[in-house]
Amino acid sequence: MSGDTETLDLPGDRARRSLTPLDAGLVLLAAEGAEPPPIVRLSGGPLFIGRDPPAGGLRIAQGAVSKLHAQLLPTHDGVRVRDLDSRNGVVVSGRRVADVTLEHRDVVHIGNVLYLFVAEGLHLFERPPPHPAGFEATVAGPTLRATMADLAVVAPTDLAVLLLGETGSGKEVFARAVHAASGRRGRFVALNCAALPAALLEAELFGVRRGAFTGADRDRDGLFRAADRGTLFLDEIGEMPLEAQAKVLRCLATKEVLALGATEPVRSDARIVCATHRDLAQLCRDGRFRPDLLGRIRQHTTELPALRDRKEDVLPLLRAFLSREGRADLCPDFRATVLLVSYDWPFNVRELEAVARRAAALVKGSTLRESDLPPEIRAAAAGYGSKEAPAPVAASVTTAVAGGDAPGRGVTPTADELREMLVRHRGNVAALARHYAKDRAQLHRWFRRYQLVPEDFRDA
Repeated sequence: MSGDTETLDLPGDRARRSLTPLDAGLVLLAAEGAEPPPIVRLSGGPLFIGRDPPAGGLRIAQGAVSKLHAQLLPTHDGVRVRDLDSRNGVVVSGRRVADVTLEHRDVVHIGNVLYLFVAEGLHLFERPPPHPAGFEATVAGPTLRATMADLAVVAPTDLAVLLLGETGSGKEVFARAVHAASGRRGRFVALNCAALPAALLEAELFGVRRGAFTGADRDRDGLFRAADRGTLFLDEIGEMPLEAQAKVLRCLATKEVLALGATEPVRSDARIVCATHRDLAQLCRDGRFRPDLLGRIRQHTTELPALRDRKEDVLPLLRAFLSREGRADLCPDFRATVLLVSYDWPFNVRELEAVARRAAALVKGSTLRESDLPPEIRAAAAGYGSKEAPAPVAASVTTAVAGGDAPGRGVTPTADELREMLVRHRGNVAALARHYAKDRAQLHRWFRRYQLVPEDFRDA
């Protein structure tokens, strides 16, 4: 063991081939009582877990943990976790298991400890990159810090940035950080394109001259002018009407804005950051989004993962929100922690913020308990720890977005099923990730297993 990292080495060429060497392991999310190592690195051999495991095993000094509780075993399909007839069992992502192959970012619950299984990228947790300038106020674990580092490189340029991600995943927070890191002297101005009808949307963007229409009793600059030498953030740009898209395209091409009712354009050096949860390429194929505008706004594209795909951020975000509400003293007990981490957060960070604000207002003491959580979280946890997997909370949301049935957790598609979905989504990995409610790393493991290449389906 070196520092906070435990490494296991056992022979076995087949086992070593099944893991990315030195880049898989466990990351501690929460523990009650004596804390085990925060990071446990796997290096190809089996790992025994218990209160008194063999030399080199993971020791968890808690009464709720059996002397020899569980084993992590590398196989050709990945890493399996086996319950070694323990007293309290092993729970993986809400389901009590006897022997199952772990998926990347599964939450493993043993005793009063929650670990995140990381199949690849463990080094990001061991040596997380620092927050870049402009992103200091962003609460983000190692997964998102790589995204921040990527955006920090782009921020000082004039490239248009397209942020993809589910509703509530923090796209505006990152847009503001891009502006802060850009060095631009103008303002950050935001507009939700889905919030206004077409006529008002154009007036807001481009401005109005007196007499342009009934009620236009004075000149008014639009947001393109307000964001001159700054950043204009167009949220939900996939909802923008086609007529407005054409005018936005011209503004971006000429850096000139023609207000409604005006005869002469004015200059605007506004940097554009756009965001959407929609598949813009599919909207283009459906004739609902201009391909030339898509080409203009996606000079740099970044996809923000859903909160369910970065469980390590749930508790730090909760603490940050509680502190913002003046309740830094309020902490969840272990049962509440388990429910918060296991919940799928269908509405992402925005939903977590609402839970924190509710707790800050209603909880009188300093302990947040299960009874203090909203009914939807308690209801989702009704089957936690049972032998049957509870239905993912986000399944209905995923189905609504994908327009089809998404399999439950732990259901791996066959090669034919995955090939059919690749054809349907034209090789779009992000769309498949939303359909299956999996992160893209898991999809790429399926591609490798079935020897499928998404790029082969782009023109299918």
